[in-house]
Amino acid sequence: MPRILLFLWTALFPIIELSAQPRDEALLQNALELSKVGQADSALLLLNHLARACANTDPITEHCTRVLRARALLHFDYGNYRKARHDLMRLLATTPDDIDILEPAALTHYELEEYEVAATLYTRAIDMRPDELTLYAMRGESYLRLRDFEAAEADLKKVLIFDPGDVLGLQAMGDLYYHQRLYNDAAGWYRQVLEIEAQHPTALLKLAHTLRQQNSHKEAIAVYSGLLQQLENEERHEVECYQAACYLAVGDTTAALRAVEQVLADPDSDLHDRAYLLQGQHLIATRRYDAAIATLTAAELRRPDLADIQTYIGIAYIGKHDYRRARAHLDLALALDDQYAEAYATLALWHLRNGEPLQANRMALRTLQLSPGHQNARARSGMAAIELGSLQAGRELLIDALALAPLHRETRLYLARANMLLHDYDTAIKQVNQLRDEDPSDPAAYLLR
Repeated sequence: MPRILLFLWTALFPIIELSAQPRDEALLQNALELSKVGQADSALLLLNHLARACANTDPITEHCTRVLRARALLHFDYGNYRKARHDLMRLLATTPDDIDILEPAALTHYELEEYEVAATLYTRAIDMRPDELTLYAMRGESYLRLRDFEAAEADLKKVLIFDPGDVLGLQAMGDLYYHQRLYNDAAGWYRQVLEIEAQHPTALLKLAHTLRQQNSHKEAIAVYSGLLQQLENEERHEVECYQAACYLAVGDTTAALRAVEQVLADPDSDLHDRAYLLQGQHLIATRRYDAAIATLTAAELRRPDLADIQTYIGIAYIGKHDYRRARAHLDLALALDDQYAEAYATLALWHLRNGEPLQANRMALRTLQLSPGHQNARARSGMAAIELGSLQAGRELLIDALALAPLHRETRLYLARANMLLHDYDTAIKQVNQLRDEDPSDPAAYLLR
């Protein structure tokens, strides 16, 4: 309905010879019809007009209850959770046992990340509807966000006992194990979802994330590729960024750049900052350190609060042998996020380059505490072992790291050096020649040869 007609509708109503109740009821019905056909702005104009008349109603009438509920649900549908919460909490104050208000109120608090309140409201809803499995699933999700894993698991198991094929429950169980860093278990639950619904987008995305955490980057790339076929626009670009990070992890810089360029080609995307970070990583992987610093510094100006940007600027400065500036950025990264594994892994490299293998090994071990299986940390622990004279142990760690990322150049260089020091010259020469053929401009391969 055009806004001018709405204005005339509301302006002329006071002079129409109808009582207020039928007039307001007609307006409410009109608003509900408008919301059904997607005219949210027009519906909200009517509902706001009706809500003003209900502002001082005490006790709240049945008509005002319907008005506020309709407005709250409309706000919720369009993501205006704070406005929805305002109306729903007013309704709950007068009708605390209305399940039709309790459930959307709980979900509203959940979406606002007010998980403790959400769990309390879901508990009240469960007391009234103890057989409704969705309530247990959502309370379990709330407990999960509060990191009360025991309570979360109890609720989710109730869901799965009654319905072993409940997709929401299975997926939440995957989340439960993911947040505890039990990635093998998490992947198993996500795969159960996919056995029921093979193209479930959320389960595919979470499985791919889990595989990344396990450093199964090639498998993650395959899952992301399947997911991309279902997505469009910004959702697609987000997955392309994840996929680019996996390509970089396995050393496929060409595929990584191709994925990043897909994001940057869309002028309307909100993911340019992340794409520039990935582009910077690509430039580092191809040893274009000045270009990497320029790209990452531009991203830093937009997002100075991100530890990963600071870390990769540090990596670029290490590549330029400017260790003072590198250390400054790495220290800043850890000041922003002292649990960021990649910063510790990079500090391990910094210590290696500065002839401090003991400190390098400590940083590598710290990385593995935060991210078990971290490929770079395994490799740098192996490098530190070689520098400390533990050649065989170092070689084994490097071989393990290469199994996760067979194209990683730095690891391959160190493995060639380990083989040389162990007098396995034939293997070392073969490895060095392969590295030299792949990139004739890299002086490291010639030095080893």
